[in-house]
Amino acid sequence: MPIRNILIRLTANCIYLLRKKTLVTSSVRILVFTGTSGKTLARSATTYALRKTGYTVISPPYGYTNELGIVLAALGIESIKLFSFSGLYRIFFEKPYQKTYVCIELGADWYPDTNWFLRHFKPYGVCLTNITEEEWVRSLSVIWKEKDLLIKNISPYGFVCFSSQNNSLEKIKGIQHLTPSLFHEFIVSSKDINHFVYSINNKAMQFRSSLADLLPYREAFGAALTCLHALDISTSSEDFFSEYKPVTDRLHITELASGATLLADTYKAIPQCTEYVLRLARSIPKEKKIVILSEMRPIWKNKEQHYNQLVPLLKDFTQVYFIGPPDITELLSSQLPNVQIINDENQYKGLVKKITVKSGAETLYVIKGAGHYHFSELVTTLLAA
Repeated sequence: MPIRNILIRLTANCIYLLRKKTLVTSSVRILVFTGTSGKTLARSATTYALRKTGYTVISPPYGYTNELGIVLAALGIESIKLFSFSGLYRIFFEKPYQKTYVCIELGADWYPDTNWFLRHFKPYGVCLTNITEEEWVRSLSVIWKEKDLLIKNISPYGFVCFSSQNNSLEKIKGIQHLTPSLFHEFIVSSKDINHFVYSINNKAMQFRSSLADLLPYREAFGAALTCLHALDISTSSEDFFSEYKPVTDRLHITELASGATLLADTYKAIPQCTEYVLRLARSIPKEKKIVILSEMRPIWKNKEQHYNQLVPLLKDFTQVYFIGPPDITELLSSQLPNVQIINDENQYKGLVKKITVKSGAETLYVIKGAGHYHFSELVTTLLAA
Protein backbone atom coordinates (compact mmCIF):
# COMPACT_ATOMS: atom_id res chain seq x y z
CA MET A 1 0.00 0.00 0.00
CA PRO A 2 1.41 3.47 -0.92
CA ILE A 3 2.71 5.66 1.93
CA ARG A 4 -0.05 8.22 1.31
CA ASN A 5 -2.76 5.57 1.82
CA ILE A 6 -1.05 4.25 4.94
CA LEU A 7 -1.01 7.76 6.44
CA ILE A 8 -4.68 8.28 5.56
CA ARG A 9 -5.62 5.02 7.25
CA LEU A 10 -3.53 5.77 10.35
CA THR A 11 -5.12 9.23 10.67
CA ALA A 12 -8.59 7.71 10.29
CA ASN A 13 -7.80 5.10 12.97
CA CYS A 14 -6.62 7.78 15.39
CA ILE A 15 -9.75 9.90 14.91
CA TYR A 16 -11.94 6.81 15.26
CA LEU A 17 -10.31 5.88 18.59
CA LEU A 18 -10.66 9.46 19.86
CA ARG A 19 -14.36 9.61 18.92
CA LYS A 20 -15.24 5.94 19.32
CA LYS A 21 -17.98 6.49 21.90
CA THR A 22 -19.77 9.01 19.68
CA LEU A 23 -19.41 6.83 16.59
CA VAL A 24 -20.50 3.59 18.25
CA THR A 25 -23.61 5.13 19.82
CA SER A 26 -24.55 7.18 16.76
CA SER A 27 -27.88 6.49 15.05
CA VAL A 28 -26.76 7.66 11.60
CA ARG A 29 -27.56 5.33 8.72
CA ILE A 30 -24.60 4.65 6.44
CA LEU A 31 -25.45 4.00 2.80
CA VAL A 32 -22.58 2.40 0.89
CA PHE A 33 -22.20 2.71 -2.89
CA THR A 34 -19.83 0.14 -4.28
CA GLY A 35 -18.79 -1.27 -7.66
CA THR A 36 -16.41 -0.75 -10.58
CA SER A 37 -18.20 2.24 -12.11
CA GLY A 38 -21.21 4.39 -11.35
CA LYS A 39 -20.59 4.80 -7.60
CA THR A 40 -20.34 8.59 -7.61
CA LEU A 41 -23.33 9.08 -9.91
CA ALA A 42 -25.52 6.77 -7.80
CA ARG A 43 -24.38 8.42 -4.57
CA SER A 44 -24.93 11.90 -5.98
CA ALA A 45 -28.45 11.06 -7.21
CA THR A 46 -29.39 9.39 -3.91
CA THR A 47 -28.02 12.34 -1.92
CA TYR A 48 -30.09 14.68 -4.08
CA ALA A 49 -33.21 12.51 -3.63
CA LEU A 50 -32.87 12.24 0.15
CA ARG A 51 -32.26 15.97 0.58
CA LYS A 52 -35.20 16.80 -1.68
CA THR A 53 -37.47 14.69 0.52
CA GLY A 54 -36.31 16.59 3.61
CA TYR A 55 -33.63 14.39 5.14
CA THR A 56 -30.23 15.44 6.50
CA VAL A 57 -27.49 13.86 4.39
CA ILE A 58 -23.72 13.87 4.77
CA SER A 59 -22.12 13.12 1.41
CA PRO A 60 -18.46 14.13 0.84
CA PRO A 61 -18.19 16.51 -2.15
CA TYR A 62 -15.30 14.65 -3.77
CA GLY A 63 -15.46 11.31 -5.57
CA TYR A 64 -14.21 8.11 -3.95
CA THR A 65 -14.38 8.14 -0.13
CA ASN A 66 -11.21 6.96 1.63
CA GLU A 67 -11.00 5.87 5.28
CA LEU A 68 -10.51 9.40 6.56
CA GLY A 69 -13.49 10.66 4.58
CA ILE A 70 -15.62 7.81 5.99
CA VAL A 71 -14.79 8.61 9.63
CA LEU A 72 -15.37 12.33 9.14
CA ALA A 73 -18.67 11.73 7.31
CA ALA A 74 -19.84 9.45 10.14
CA LEU A 75 -19.12 12.34 12.53
CA GLY A 76 -21.29 14.63 10.40
CA ILE A 77 -18.40 16.37 8.61
CA GLU A 78 -18.58 16.60 4.81
CA SER A 79 -15.38 18.55 4.29
CA ILE A 80 -12.87 20.49 6.40
CA LYS A 81 -9.36 21.90 6.38
CA LEU A 82 -7.93 19.06 8.36
CA PHE A 83 -5.13 20.84 10.24
CA SER A 84 -6.81 24.21 10.75
CA PHE A 85 -8.08 25.25 14.20
CA SER A 86 -11.70 24.99 13.09
CA GLY A 87 -11.00 21.62 11.48
CA LEU A 88 -9.41 20.16 14.60
CA TYR A 89 -12.22 21.58 16.75
CA ARG A 90 -14.82 19.82 14.62
CA ILE A 91 -12.89 16.54 14.70
CA PHE A 92 -12.86 16.59 18.50
CA PHE A 93 -16.38 17.91 19.16
CA GLU A 94 -18.65 17.47 16.13
CA LYS A 95 -21.73 15.33 16.72
CA PRO A 96 -23.85 14.01 13.86
CA TYR A 97 -27.55 14.88 13.76
CA GLN A 98 -29.89 12.08 14.69
CA LYS A 99 -31.63 10.41 11.72
CA THR A 100 -28.84 11.49 9.40
CA TYR A 101 -27.97 9.53 6.28
CA VAL A 102 -24.27 9.18 5.42
CA CYS A 103 -23.58 8.37 1.76
CA ILE A 104 -20.11 7.02 0.98
CA GLU A 105 -18.28 5.18 -1.79
CA LEU A 106 -16.45 2.02 -0.88
CA GLY A 107 -14.80 -1.04 -2.35
CA ALA A 108 -13.29 0.31 -5.56
CA ASP A 109 -11.55 -2.29 -7.71
CA TRP A 110 -8.12 -0.80 -7.13
CA TYR A 111 -8.20 -0.31 -3.37
CA PRO A 112 -8.90 -2.78 -0.51
CA ASP A 113 -10.88 -0.92 2.14
CA THR A 114 -13.99 -3.06 2.76
CA ASN A 115 -12.51 -5.11 5.62
CA TRP A 116 -11.29 -1.91 7.31
CA PHE A 117 -14.76 -0.39 7.00
CA LEU A 118 -16.52 -3.44 8.48
CA ARG A 119 -14.20 -3.44 11.49
CA HIS A 120 -15.42 0.06 12.35
CA PHE A 121 -18.93 0.48 10.90
CA LYS A 122 -22.02 -1.39 9.78
CA PRO A 123 -23.81 -0.46 6.55
CA TYR A 124 -27.53 0.24 6.65
CA GLY A 125 -27.89 0.05 2.90
CA VAL A 126 -25.64 -1.17 0.08
CA CYS A 127 -26.07 -0.08 -3.53
CA LEU A 128 -24.17 -2.25 -6.01
CA THR A 129 -23.34 -0.39 -9.19
CA ASN A 130 -21.77 -1.90 -12.33
CA ILE A 131 -19.14 -4.52 -11.57
CA THR A 132 -16.49 -5.43 -14.12
CA GLU A 133 -16.51 -8.91 -15.62
CA GLU A 134 -12.82 -8.78 -16.57
CA GLU A 135 -9.82 -8.26 -14.32
CA TRP A 136 -7.85 -5.05 -14.74
CA VAL A 137 -6.44 -4.45 -11.25
CA ARG A 138 -7.20 -6.88 -8.43
CA SER A 139 -8.56 -10.41 -8.62
CA LEU A 140 -12.30 -10.59 -9.36
CA SER A 141 -12.73 -13.34 -6.75
CA VAL A 142 -11.41 -10.95 -4.06
CA ILE A 143 -13.69 -8.14 -5.26
CA TRP A 144 -16.75 -10.45 -5.24
CA LYS A 145 -15.85 -11.64 -1.74
CA GLU A 146 -15.68 -8.03 -0.49
CA LYS A 147 -19.14 -7.28 -1.89
CA ASP A 148 -20.41 -10.47 -0.28
CA LEU A 149 -19.03 -9.38 3.12
CA LEU A 150 -20.67 -5.98 2.80
CA ILE A 151 -24.06 -7.52 2.08
CA LYS A 152 -23.78 -10.05 4.90
CA ASN A 153 -23.05 -7.24 7.36
CA ILE A 154 -26.02 -5.01 6.48
CA SER A 155 -28.04 -3.91 9.50
CA PRO A 156 -31.05 -6.17 10.28
CA TYR A 157 -33.53 -3.58 8.97
CA GLY A 158 -31.36 -2.45 6.09
CA PHE A 159 -31.44 -3.13 2.37
CA VAL A 160 -29.45 -3.77 -0.79
CA CYS A 161 -30.26 -2.50 -4.27
CA PHE A 162 -28.79 -3.14 -7.71
CA SER A 163 -29.66 -3.15 -11.40
CA SER A 164 -31.04 -6.35 -12.88
CA GLN A 165 -28.74 -5.65 -15.85
CA ASN A 166 -25.63 -6.21 -13.73
CA ASN A 167 -24.41 -9.59 -14.98
CA SER A 168 -21.69 -10.05 -12.35
CA LEU A 169 -24.07 -10.10 -9.40
CA GLU A 170 -24.61 -13.85 -9.65
CA LYS A 171 -20.99 -14.21 -8.49
CA ILE A 172 -21.81 -12.55 -5.16
CA LYS A 173 -23.06 -15.35 -2.94
CA GLY A 174 -24.65 -13.15 -0.27
CA ILE A 175 -27.34 -11.91 -2.64
CA GLN A 176 -28.72 -15.43 -3.02
CA HIS A 177 -29.46 -15.63 0.72
CA LEU A 178 -31.29 -12.32 1.15
CA THR A 179 -34.90 -12.33 2.29
CA PRO A 180 -37.41 -10.63 -0.05
CA SER A 181 -37.66 -7.64 2.31
CA LEU A 182 -34.00 -6.88 1.66
CA PHE A 183 -34.05 -7.43 -2.09
CA HIS A 184 -34.57 -4.39 -4.33
CA GLU A 185 -34.17 -4.39 -8.06
CA PHE A 186 -34.60 -1.70 -10.68
CA ILE A 187 -35.29 -2.21 -14.37
CA VAL A 188 -35.28 0.63 -16.87
CA SER A 189 -37.43 0.86 -19.99
CA SER A 190 -37.89 3.90 -22.21
CA LYS A 191 -41.07 5.55 -23.49
CA ASP A 192 -39.21 8.39 -25.12
CA ILE A 193 -35.72 9.86 -24.86
CA ASN A 194 -36.42 11.79 -21.62
CA HIS A 195 -39.10 9.62 -20.01
CA PHE A 196 -38.34 6.39 -18.18
CA VAL A 197 -40.23 3.86 -16.11
CA TYR A 198 -38.58 1.90 -13.32
CA SER A 199 -40.03 -1.32 -11.96
CA ILE A 200 -39.00 -1.61 -8.31
CA ASN A 201 -40.35 -4.71 -6.62
CA ASN A 202 -43.13 -4.65 -9.23
CA LYS A 203 -44.01 -1.05 -8.39
CA ALA A 204 -43.79 1.29 -11.38
CA MET A 205 -42.02 4.61 -10.80
CA GLN A 206 -41.65 7.19 -13.57
CA PHE A 207 -39.35 10.15 -14.08
CA ARG A 208 -38.31 12.71 -16.69
CA SER A 209 -34.83 14.15 -17.12
CA SER A 210 -32.75 15.69 -19.89
CA LEU A 211 -29.99 13.23 -18.81
CA ALA A 212 -32.15 10.19 -19.47
CA ASP A 213 -30.45 9.31 -22.74
CA LEU A 214 -27.21 8.59 -20.84
CA LEU A 215 -27.27 5.09 -19.37
CA PRO A 216 -25.07 5.85 -16.31
CA TYR A 217 -27.51 8.60 -15.22
CA ARG A 218 -30.54 6.39 -15.83
CA GLU A 219 -28.97 3.76 -13.59
CA ALA A 220 -28.01 6.38 -10.99
CA PHE A 221 -31.58 7.69 -10.83
CA GLY A 222 -32.83 4.11 -10.63
CA ALA A 223 -30.51 3.45 -7.71
CA ALA A 224 -31.73 6.62 -5.95
CA LEU A 225 -35.40 5.72 -6.43
CA THR A 226 -34.73 2.18 -5.23
CA CYS A 227 -33.00 3.47 -2.09
CA LEU A 228 -35.99 5.73 -1.37
CA HIS A 229 -38.36 2.81 -1.91
CA ALA A 230 -36.32 0.63 0.47
CA LEU A 231 -36.42 3.41 3.08
CA ASP A 232 -40.20 3.76 2.58
CA ILE A 233 -39.84 7.32 1.28
CA SER A 234 -42.22 8.37 -1.51
CA THR A 235 -41.25 10.67 -4.40
CA SER A 236 -43.36 13.66 -5.38
CA SER A 237 -43.63 13.65 -9.18
CA GLU A 238 -42.26 12.47 -12.52
CA ASP A 239 -40.11 15.62 -12.57
CA PHE A 240 -38.42 14.65 -9.31
CA PHE A 241 -34.91 14.92 -10.86
CA SER A 242 -35.61 18.02 -12.97
CA GLU A 243 -33.30 20.23 -10.89
CA TYR A 244 -30.56 17.64 -10.49
CA LYS A 245 -27.13 18.94 -11.53
CA PRO A 246 -24.65 16.50 -13.15
CA VAL A 247 -21.51 15.69 -11.17
CA THR A 248 -18.55 17.82 -12.29
CA ASP A 249 -16.27 16.14 -14.86
CA ARG A 250 -18.56 13.13 -15.21
CA LEU A 251 -20.24 12.13 -18.45
CA HIS A 252 -22.09 14.95 -20.20
CA ILE A 253 -23.09 16.09 -23.70
CA THR A 254 -22.90 19.76 -24.69
CA GLU A 255 -23.69 21.66 -27.87
CA LEU A 256 -20.90 24.10 -28.78
CA ALA A 257 -21.32 27.58 -30.27
CA SER A 258 -20.26 26.21 -33.67
CA GLY A 259 -23.14 23.74 -33.59
CA ALA A 260 -20.79 20.81 -32.96
CA THR A 261 -21.52 18.32 -30.18
CA LEU A 262 -19.12 17.60 -27.30
CA LEU A 263 -19.29 14.29 -25.45
CA ALA A 264 -16.91 14.46 -22.48
CA ASP A 265 -16.03 12.38 -19.44
CA THR A 266 -12.82 13.50 -17.77
CA TYR A 267 -12.95 12.16 -14.22
CA LYS A 268 -11.12 8.90 -14.77
CA ALA A 269 -10.49 6.40 -17.52
CA ILE A 270 -11.10 2.77 -16.62
CA PRO A 271 -11.85 -0.01 -19.15
CA GLN A 272 -15.59 -0.21 -18.51
CA CYS A 273 -16.14 3.58 -18.66
CA THR A 274 -13.90 4.10 -21.68
CA GLU A 275 -15.67 1.42 -23.69
CA TYR A 276 -19.09 2.84 -22.79
CA VAL A 277 -18.17 6.35 -23.94
CA LEU A 278 -16.77 5.05 -27.25
CA ARG A 279 -19.83 2.88 -27.90
CA LEU A 280 -22.10 5.81 -27.12
CA ALA A 281 -20.11 8.03 -29.50
CA ARG A 282 -20.42 5.46 -32.29
CA SER A 283 -24.21 5.44 -31.89
CA ILE A 284 -24.51 9.23 -32.32
CA PRO A 285 -25.26 10.03 -35.99
CA LYS A 286 -22.52 12.49 -36.97
CA GLU A 287 -20.45 12.58 -40.17
CA LYS A 288 -17.22 13.74 -38.53
CA LYS A 289 -16.11 12.18 -35.23
CA ILE A 290 -12.94 13.26 -33.45
CA VAL A 291 -11.86 11.48 -30.25
CA ILE A 292 -9.13 12.53 -27.80
CA LEU A 293 -8.09 9.83 -25.32
CA SER A 294 -5.62 9.49 -22.49
CA GLU A 295 -4.35 6.18 -21.12
CA MET A 296 -6.76 4.30 -18.93
CA ARG A 297 -6.15 4.32 -15.20
CA PRO A 298 -3.01 2.18 -14.61
CA ILE A 299 -3.99 -1.36 -15.56
CA TRP A 300 -2.23 -4.11 -13.64
CA LYS A 301 -3.89 -7.11 -15.30
CA ASN A 302 -4.68 -7.90 -18.94
CA LYS A 303 -3.45 -4.52 -20.19
CA GLU A 304 -3.03 -5.55 -23.82
CA GLN A 305 -6.41 -7.28 -23.85
CA HIS A 306 -8.24 -4.17 -22.62
CA TYR A 307 -6.58 -1.86 -25.13
CA ASN A 308 -7.14 -4.31 -27.98
CA GLN A 309 -10.86 -4.17 -27.19
CA LEU A 310 -10.77 -0.44 -27.96
CA VAL A 311 -9.27 -0.82 -31.43
CA PRO A 312 -12.52 -1.89 -33.23
CA LEU A 313 -14.36 0.95 -31.49
CA LEU A 314 -11.82 3.52 -32.68
CA LYS A 315 -11.64 2.50 -36.35
CA ASP A 316 -14.78 4.41 -37.33
CA PHE A 317 -13.56 7.74 -35.96
CA THR A 318 -12.35 10.37 -38.43
CA GLN A 319 -9.45 11.35 -36.18
CA VAL A 320 -8.05 9.69 -33.05
CA TYR A 321 -5.65 11.49 -30.70
CA PHE A 322 -3.92 9.69 -27.81
CA ILE A 323 -1.68 10.76 -24.94
CA GLY A 324 -0.09 8.10 -22.77
CA PRO A 325 2.89 5.79 -22.16
CA PRO A 326 5.09 4.54 -25.04
CA ASP A 327 3.95 0.89 -24.89
CA ILE A 328 0.27 1.81 -25.36
CA THR A 329 1.15 4.38 -27.99
CA GLU A 330 2.97 1.64 -29.93
CA LEU A 331 0.09 -0.84 -29.49
CA LEU A 332 -2.53 1.59 -30.84
CA SER A 333 -0.32 2.98 -33.61
CA SER A 334 0.36 -0.51 -34.97
CA GLN A 335 -3.35 -1.20 -35.41
CA LEU A 336 -4.91 2.19 -36.14
CA PRO A 337 -3.85 4.18 -39.20
CA ASN A 338 -5.92 7.15 -38.00
CA VAL A 339 -4.27 7.55 -34.56
CA GLN A 340 -2.15 10.63 -33.86
CA ILE A 341 -0.01 10.98 -30.75
CA ILE A 342 -0.09 13.90 -28.30
CA ASN A 343 3.26 14.21 -26.56
CA ASP A 344 2.26 16.53 -23.70
CA GLU A 345 -0.49 18.83 -22.41
CA ASN A 346 1.19 21.91 -23.90
CA GLN A 347 -0.17 20.79 -27.27
CA TYR A 348 -3.83 21.09 -26.23
CA LYS A 349 -4.38 24.68 -27.37
CA GLY A 350 -2.85 24.01 -30.77
CA LEU A 351 -4.80 20.77 -31.07
CA VAL A 352 -8.12 22.46 -30.30
CA LYS A 353 -7.36 25.19 -32.84
CA LYS A 354 -6.57 22.52 -35.45
CA ILE A 355 -9.64 20.31 -34.94
CA THR A 356 -12.20 23.12 -34.68
CA VAL A 357 -11.46 24.49 -38.16
CA LYS A 358 -14.56 23.99 -40.34
CA SER A 359 -16.46 22.27 -37.52
CA GLY A 360 -20.23 22.47 -37.44
CA ALA A 361 -23.39 20.52 -36.71
CA GLU A 362 -21.94 17.44 -38.43
CA THR A 363 -19.02 17.25 -35.96
CA LEU A 364 -18.83 15.22 -32.74
CA TYR A 365 -15.94 15.73 -30.32
CA VAL A 366 -15.31 12.95 -27.82
CA ILE A 367 -13.00 13.50 -24.85
CA LYS A 368 -12.31 10.65 -22.49
CA GLY A 369 -9.32 10.93 -20.20
CA ALA A 370 -7.89 10.87 -16.72
CA GLY A 371 -7.38 13.98 -14.61
CA HIS A 372 -3.66 13.19 -14.55
CA TYR A 373 -3.48 14.56 -18.09
CA HIS A 374 -5.43 17.74 -17.29
CA PHE A 375 -8.33 16.78 -19.54
CA SER A 376 -10.65 19.19 -17.72
CA GLU A 377 -8.47 22.01 -19.08
CA LEU A 378 -8.80 20.48 -22.55
CA VAL A 379 -12.61 20.57 -22.26
CA THR A 380 -12.49 24.20 -21.08
CA THR A 381 -10.28 25.11 -24.04
CA LEU A 382 -12.64 23.41 -26.46
CA LEU A 383 -15.70 25.11 -24.95
CA ALA A 384 -14.02 28.49 -25.37
CA ALA A 385 -12.97 27.87 -28.99
